[in-house]
Amino acid sequence: MSIISRQQLGPWLGILLGAISIVCAQRMEANFDLGNLLWPLGATLLFFASLLAGMITHRRDLISAIAVFGGIIVGGIVDATYDLYANHIDQNLFGLAMIFWFIVGAIPIVAGFWVSALIRRLTQKAPVTG
Repeated sequence: MSIISRQQLGPWLGILLGAISIVCAQRMEANFDLGNLLWPLGATLLFFASLLAGMITHRRDLISAIAVFGGIIVGGIVDATYDLYANHIDQNLFGLAMIFWFIVGAIPIVAGFWVSALIRRLTQKAPVTG
């Protein structure tokens, strides 16, 4: 007997994976000077975050997608806080960056959940008829 079911895990996993995606994209851009690759990298990470969340939790509902968007907010706040206290850089426009992440991430997040549902549907065993 598990402590938490896959259905209950869905929103929390979405928030966690969304936040990790944003923090990874922002830190990679800051440390490796990726320039114009920030937005495609972030969109790719958000796609895989929603794909993974959909595959693990077997959900593809609005709540899970909203959770990944919530992870964008959490990731933005974590990254801005890290820059403020560790690097002494003030991200006074991080709210604007969150709006851009919402715009950039919308299609990859929906596509990730759609692909996870498609994979589950294609890998289900068909009933044997005789």
